[in-house]
This record gives sequence, C-alpha cells and structure tokens, in this order.
Amino acid sequence: MPTKITVGLQQKVGRPNFGSLGASCHLELSLDEHDARDPERLRTQVQDAFAVCRLRITEALQQAAAETTESSLTGPTVATASTSTASRNGRPPRPATPAQLRAIHAIIGRRGLSLAEQLQTHFGHQSLQQLSLQQASQLIDVLNSELVPG
Repeated sequence: MPTKITVGLQQKVGRPNFGSLGASCHLELSLDEHDARDPERLRTQVQDAFAVCRLRITEALQQAAAETTESSLTGPTVATASTSTASRNGRPPRPATPAQLRAIHAIIGRRGLSLAEQLQTHFGHQSLQQLSLQQASQLIDVLNSELVPG
C-alpha cells in the first residue's frame, strides 16, 4: 500500500496601508513501500516537494506584487470602492468564509481558469484572501453563471 505525505507552505507579505499578499502551495506525494522505508529517499522526496512549493510561492508573490503595483498606478479598483463604503458605516467588510474560498478554488479548478485573471477581471488585482464576504459571493455567482452555455 502506498504511503501518502502532504507537504504545504504558506507565506504572507505585508503591504502598505495594512494590506498583505499571501500565497500557499500544497502537494501530496505517493511513495511506494521501498521509498517510504528508506529514510534518505524519503527525506529527499520531501525536500524536493518543499523546494517546488517555495519556488511557486515566490513566483506567485512576485506576480501579485507586480499586479498590485500596476493597479495602484491605474487608479481605484472595486476593492478600494468597497473599502471606502465600509468606512462610512464604521465597520470593515466581513472577510470571505473558508467555504466560499473552497468553492471559488473548486470552480476555478474545474473550469481550468486562472485565479489571478479572474480576480483581476472582477476585482482589480486582489488576492483571494482579501475578498470580502460580498465579493466572494459575487465571484461565485459570476463563475457559476459562466458555466451555463449561452
């Protein structure tokens, strides 16, 4: 029976005005009995998986930082507008729920879409973790409506 190992990394980088960018990577390794019983092979497999995750996270954060910088040069975004609306009633917007984030990942994955592209199109270069409850709901509705042939 194969042995399964899950490797995961997350990184968050602070941005101006109390913002942040985050990225995560999770890999599942299936090892045969021979690899699972050999400590050196096991260590090498896990180290390689972490190296891949570190590389992908670095790439994702660099891309997101470039997109965020670019969006700040082009003017206000949907996220900026909803932040100012929330300030008027004195409360920050409620963050998206974990269930909403899972649903967005699932729909994006099924459709083979780019998460960064969808966030840029609908909310202006925003990371998924920064979506409000309302924005996440809107994105799910839009993604689901795009599933219907029309």
